[in-house]
This record gives sequence, structure tokens and C-alpha cells, in this order.
Amino acid sequence: MTGGGYRYLFVIQSLQMGGAERSLVNLANFFTRRGEPVAVLRFTAGGLLESELDSGIPVHPVSGLAGLRAIARRYPGATLVSFLFHCNVRLAALKKAGLLRNRLIITEHSSPLRYAGATGLKSRLRRALGRLFLPAADAVFAVSPLVKQDFSTAFALPPERVRVVPNPFDQGALKQAASHAAPTAVDQLAARGPLICGVGRLVAEKGFDVLIRAFAGLSEPPPCTLVIVGDGPERATLEVLIEELGLAGRVHLAGFDTNPYRYMARAALLVVPSRQEGFGNVIIEAAMLGVPVIATDCIGPRYIYGEQADLVPPDDAPALASAIQRALTGAPPAAPDYQAFLIDRIAAEYG
Repeated sequence: MTGGGYRYLFVIQSLQMGGAERSLVNLANFFTRRGEPVAVLRFTAGGLLESELDSGIPVHPVSGLAGLRAIARRYPGATLVSFLFHCNVRLAALKKAGLLRNRLIITEHSSPLRYAGATGLKSRLRRALGRLFLPAADAVFAVSPLVKQDFSTAFALPPERVRVVPNPFDQGALKQAASHAAPTAVDQLAARGPLICGVGRLVAEKGFDVLIRAFAGLSEPPPCTLVIVGDGPERATLEVLIEELGLAGRVHLAGFDTNPYRYMARAALLVVPSRQEGFGNVIIEAAMLGVPVIATDCIGPRYIYGEQADLVPPDDAPALASAIQRALTGAPPAAPDYQAFLIDRIAAEYG
């Protein structure tokens, strides 16, 4: 790593697709364009979102904690911003041991109490490590009030030590990405009738199996199509479900795309069927693109929409089908107010 000092060093395990990773990219690009130099440090090589970083942002692999400490010592005036638990606990351990003198911000994007596997030996070990090391951070950010509450409880941090700082969104960059041409097949599907879209990793927590069952249960369905953009370990299971429900040709698994916004912009409706969701980036992104959203009632959507939101119970395919039906045949659901999530406001929290 060469050049002058950095204002921020962003630290993450990898730049694979995810909400936290997308937030890092948004922040790094925003600060760079504002003339504040940043660098990205990652423990694992590669990552599909690396190409989304502006070309002038250095990205460097870190060979363990010793390598990270060496870089941090080279730039003592830089603030380290760490993303997700595994990075957070490692950097906080260095801080506690007096081996890291830089200001350290750790950011948490999901509840440590509500995810799949939040019980058992692994969870107890996480809590023990978190309680031992995380208080050493100079600042702790949580993406929503419930994540803050659960994080404080799990790791015995006083609530006043944890600040709610949501994920940041650059509306201009989002609209520009959405304007790019979509695959021809998507335009053809949209021309046939309403396009329903889901976006996210194909994992159980995202609830895409529930969405597919809800789609199958639409009463007197219009000639609509469901497209799910993303990839993950549940893909084969979802493919079997699509065949079992007789939905081949009406439900399409589009695979991973670094620019899902070109799909979202062509959709009549975005559905977020998550069983667990620490924030829900796609809700804000769809709202910024003017696309109506149906979402389930879990941590992130509840925070984004507020207490009066008309959300769907998680894991309830009939209720989700009814909500989709109403949105397609009646008034679209109310959009959330996304002004509080604009990147210029969020970036000020890192000062």
C-alpha cells in the first residue's frame, strides 16, 4: 500500500455479495468522490463486489492480524471501520491488547439472538468472545434499533455504547445502475405481464421458498412472472420446488448479478419474504426506484417502515399471496420514507 495517509481503512472478510459488503462499497466510493482517501482491507481474496469500487480505491489482502496491524501502524491517523462479527471481534481483540492504536468503529448488521443457529455451543462461544473484546471498540454501530437491542443484550454492552447507524444509499448511483440494459429475456417477460421480483442470497433465512409457494397460491393469478435474482446453497432445493408446484416457465432463478437494480426497475412489485432480516437493503433500493414493495415483519423491515407498517407475517405463504394479490390488483403498498438513509446523512456519522 503506497501513497499518503488515509481517512478510513475499511476492513471486511471478503467482498462477496451482501448487505454489509454493499454498504462498505457505497461508503468507500462516497468518501473517495468527496476527496477523502480510503483503502479496503480484506482477509479473503476475490469477491464479486470488488469491481463496484471506484478504480482509485486500493484493495489489499490482509495476511492475518499481524498483517492488519502492520498496515494500521503505517497509517496511525486512519479510522478503522470493521464490518460483521468475525472481523469486529478480531480487531477489538487487538485494540484490547493495546496492539491497535487507531480509532476503531465496528458495525453490526444482524441480530446475534435471532439468526438460525443462535443457540448452542457456537453461539455461546461467540457471546463469550464478544463480551470479552467488543467493548474495546471506540464506537459500535448497529443498523437498526432491534439489532442494537439484541447486540447490547448478547454482548453485555450498555445501550448508550451502541448507536443506530443504518446502511447508506446513493440514490444517484442506484438510478444510474438501474438504467443499464437488462437481459433480453427479462424485458420479454416484463412485456408479457407484471414482473414480480425477489433479490438476495438463496439461503433459508431469505424465505424464497415461501415466496414461490405464495406465487403458486395466487387466486386467479394475472399473467405474471416471478424472477429471483441471486444465488446460494438453496438453489437446487428451490428448483425442485418450482418443478413440484408446476411453475416451470413462470418462476425464473436468474442467478447472481452485480447489478440487480436493472431487474428491480422493470418489476411491478418487489417482494422481501425473509424469515430474518437485519436491515433489508432492497426495500430502500426499490423505494428509490419507485417500485412497490411487499415485505415480511422482521427486524429490518419493521425499522424501515415504522410501527404502523402493514407487513406480512414471516413464513406465511397464504398471507404473502394475499398481499401480492392486493398489490397487483388494487392500490400499491405505501412506500417507506428513505430520506433518513441517504448516504450524505449516514456518512456524517463516521466523522
